[in-house]
Amino acid sequence: MKQRLEWLDVMKGFAMFLVVLGHVLNNMRLFTHPVNLWLHQFHMPFFFMLSGFLAVKTLNKDLLGNIWTKFITLILPFIVCGVTYGLTFGKTNEFIYTEAHAGYWFLLSLFTCWLIFLPLAYMLRPFRYGRYFIIEALVLLMPFFLGNHLMKHIPGNVLSVSSFSFTFADYRFFILGYFIGKWYGNKDIVKHFYRVRQWIFPISMIVFLSITIGILMQRDFIYFIPITVLQIILSLSLFAVLHDSAFFVSPFIIRRLSWIGRNSLALYVFHFYFVYLPPRRIWQRMPPYFRLC
Repeated sequence: MKQRLEWLDVMKGFAMFLVVLGHVLNNMRLFTHPVNLWLHQFHMPFFFMLSGFLAVKTLNKDLLGNIWTKFITLILPFIVCGVTYGLTFGKTNEFIYTEAHAGYWFLLSLFTCWLIFLPLAYMLRPFRYGRYFIIEALVLLMPFFLGNHLMKHIPGNVLSVSSFSFTFADYRFFILGYFIGKWYGNKDIVKHFYRVRQWIFPISMIVFLSITIGILMQRDFIYFIPITVLQIILSLSLFAVLHDSAFFVSPFIIRRLSWIGRNSLALYVFHFYFVYLPPRRIWQRMPPYFRLC
C-alpha cells in the first residue's frame, strides 16, 4: 500500500480552510472586503491545480474505469448532497438552475475537467516525456480556448446548468497541476528541485506574501498584473511554501491540516449546512467596531 504524501494532504487541508473561510465571508456579505478579494483570486484555482497534480497516477487505470470512478466520487455526492441540501434549506431551484448550484458547482466542474482531460491524456500516452512537451501542452490546453469560444454560442440556461464558465476558467489550472505532477514524478527534475529548494522556499514565501499584502492593502502594482498571471503566481508560490510547511509550522497544525485534506471531499459537501446560517446571525449581533469593514 502506497504511503500518502502528507504535504499534499496539508495543501488540500489549507485549500479547504480557505474555501470555508470564503463562504463564511460571502455569507456575511463581505464580497468586496480585501480578505475575500484575496481569497477569490486563487483558492479555487489552487484546488483545481492540486486535483490535476494527482492526474498522473490515475492514468495507470483504464479510461472507462477512470471515468466511472470520477463519476462515483464527484457526481454522486454532487447529486445526493446537493439535492439534500436544497430540500433542507429550500434551495432546490438554486441547486438545479443556477450556475453555482448552491455552492456545489466545484464537483460538477471538476468532473467535467476529468471528462475532457482523460481522453486527451490517454491519446497522448505514447509520446515520450519531455520530448513532445509543447504538443502535449497545446493539445491539453486546447479545450480551454475552444470552451471559451463555444460558450459565446451556448444558450444561457445551458451554461447555468452545466457550470461551463467555472469549468473552463479553472481547467487551465487543472492542466497546470497535471504538469507539475508529471515533473514531480521525474527523478532528474526532483533531484534538481531538492538541490535548490533552500532558495525556492524563501523566494516563494516572499512572492506570496508580497502579492497578498498588495491585495489586502490595495496597492497599485496589483492592478498592473493580469489576473491569470496573478492566480498562477499565487498558486505556484503557495504550492512551494506548503510543500515545506513541516519545517516552519507546528506538528499540531500539520496534523490538523492533513486530516482536513484527507477528508476534504466530505467536508466540502457538508460544510454548506453550517457556514450559511450561524455566521450571519453572529455578524448581525456584533457591535460595529468589531466588524472587519
